[in-house]
Amino acid sequence: MLEPGLWCERVVRRDDDVGVQARRAARPIQALIWMRVEVRTVLSLLDADEAERVYRWLSYGQWEAIYRLRAGGSCRLPVRTRTGVRVSWEIRPVLFLPTAGRCTEAESTAELAAAVREVTAPSAGTASATAAG
Repeated sequence: MLEPGLWCERVVRRDDDVGVQARRAARPIQALIWMRVEVRTVLSLLDADEAERVYRWLSYGQWEAIYRLRAGGSCRLPVRTRTGVRVSWEIRPVLFLPTAGRCTEAESTAELAAAVREVTAPSAGTASATAAG
């Protein structure tokens, strides 16, 4: 079964270099919290005009973004630092495929223990053949 969620992505471009960091979020508010924290980390690298635009987004634009995300839309915020590095954040709705390994540590430990017991336990046929031999 497909799981609805949000894909959160940060792309950093400097000359010909590109770096991408991505994560998933279950709810729009989780995605937006991630984006706000990320955006605040680069504020000191922006010139005054760009910083003013980002402060406006942090104060007002994020509310439009949360409404858009809740309605199934996406949001994006690009910035350019004083040194010319371009950073953009984007959040978009996606359907995640179920993946193996998304169990709790306790479930994983229990499954591993059961598998080890199954492999190391002598089967009934082997035990009787050994006893008869």
